[in-house]
Amino acid sequence: MRTIYFLALVLMLLVAGCTTSGSNQGLNQQNSQHSNDYLDNLPSEEISGDEKEALIATLNDEFKAEATYQKVMDKFGEIRPFSNIINAEQRHSDSLIVLFNKYDLKIPENDWYEKVSEFDSIQEACQAGVEAEIENVGLYDEMFSKVDNQDIIQVFTSLRAASQEKHLPAFERCN
Repeated sequence: MRTIYFLALVLMLLVAGCTTSGSNQGLNQQNSQHSNDYLDNLPSEEISGDEKEALIATLNDEFKAEATYQKVMDKFGEIRPFSNIINAEQRHSDSLIVLFNKYDLKIPENDWYEKVSEFDSIQEACQAGVEAEIENVGLYDEMFSKVDNQDIIQVFTSLRAASQEKHLPAFERCN
């Protein structure tokens, strides 16, 4: 039973670290470190080809979101929710990179900035944010069927929850 409570606490810390503003960066790094320590303590399991593909797909999706939100801010300035959510997306990428390092996988290059669209209005960018977060949740839902390693499931669960419960509502409010 204590393990369940511990897992719930770790999940709450991961989600909190993915949704707070940059002014709490030190706290976020501390939460992230505790979460990473927890992941290191999970059993070492072999990683399958499907799990490698799932990690690559999800990291690329997080990189794409970062690039999209950065492009919005480059055009319209440091506006919310983009300025908050881009920091969360970077922490999402960092969480996935911990797994890449744990499994000694090559980290894909983040070359998304030149590939993502530019928007004509903030409203258009907000709508794209809504669509991106819905797609992100769907991607994680799809990827769960490809993974069974506990650490990957833990990170995917946390990142999916942040997208569904924090990012999506923020973009819906700005729309």
